[in-house]
Amino acid sequence: MRNQAFQEFERTGWEEVASSYAGSIGRVTAGVAGPLLDAAGVERGSVVLDVATGPGWVAAAAVERGASALGVDIAQAMVDEASRRYPYVEFRLGSAEELPVDSGTVDTVVSAFGMPHFADHHAFAAEAFRVLRPGGRLAFSSWLPPARNPFFDVVLGAIARQGSLDVGLPAGVDMFHWAADEACDDLLTGAGFGPATRELVELVWTDEDGPAAMLDFLERGGVRSRALFLAQTAEAKSAIADDIASSLAAYERDGRWAIPLRAFIVAADKLVG
Repeated sequence: MRNQAFQEFERTGWEEVASSYAGSIGRVTAGVAGPLLDAAGVERGSVVLDVATGPGWVAAAAVERGASALGVDIAQAMVDEASRRYPYVEFRLGSAEELPVDSGTVDTVVSAFGMPHFADHHAFAAEAFRVLRPGGRLAFSSWLPPARNPFFDVVLGAIARQGSLDVGLPAGVDMFHWAADEACDDLLTGAGFGPATRELVELVWTDEDGPAAMLDFLERGGVRSRALFLAQTAEAKSAIADDIASSLAAYERDGRWAIPLRAFIVAADKLVG
């Protein structure tokens, strides 16, 4: 069932950070484009639908491979940002749960880190199945949980220790839910897809400003993390900043910070017959 409150929270949030996301964590998440397109089997002549396209990196990378790509995003500001960056790629407003594409017309559906932000994952899987041609492929990336992901361990750990994770945000599926194999398998097989493949991807967040850059991420680089941080008291925000600086010390070398940001890619084919 569609979580309307969560969907509106996400849409509004991405409208607000569309211009700043690319210069924050977006510059790291863009690194998944190549592995994601590889997992999806995108090649010259492929017809690709990129869901939750954001600044348009994945769709643009698909076009650079010789594919035909359409990028879809729920936030008009993101559609505008992607169109500005890549005027040679088509971008369109639309939600993951109601894809603005005819049935059976694309070879591949991809989504880079859209899963934590969708309001109805079963609707997304059903829509991906609908728009894919027989034998087409769905591939998406998402995040490993903090216990296996130092970046989120530092950020969410600091908020949990110095502030509160319960600040009344609209409830959605836990953003790390899809790290469990069985969660992905149940979703995909239930929608009519075959057995899924899984691949780990090692990204690295690097910056010369370290703690200040991570605070910038919290203030304007995402949606859920931003809302979580902005809802803290002034005292808690100061303590969170100190906690982040302390935790990041282990990742600093010669005035530059590098911290792992670990993801995974899941891919599955639409079964024929």
